Amino acid sequence: MHRSSIAIVMAVACVAACSAEDEVLRQGSRGEAVRALQARLVAAGHRIAVDGIYGPNTAAAVRAFQRSRSLPATGRADATTQRSLARPLQRG
Repeated sequence: MHRSSIAIVMAVACVAACSAEDEVLRQGSRGEAVRALQARLVAAGHRIAVDGIYGPNTAAAVRAFQRSRSLPATGRADATTQRSLARPLQRG
């Protein structure tokens, strides 16, 4: 995915994130909330498709992200995981 495409998806992600944080996304979920989650995972360095389908690759990326933040590695994107993804990473 090109940087300009990621920027557009990230803008949509910001709008969708507010309503999506209350929704637990899991394998089998579909739609804009999943697309927003995937865009944030890509921005965090995970290499997955931003297609709006929460499949095995998205679940694996969520688990990896959760482990990196010392969250329970469930593979489900609950409100805590989504809030952690919405925060920018800090160096140092």
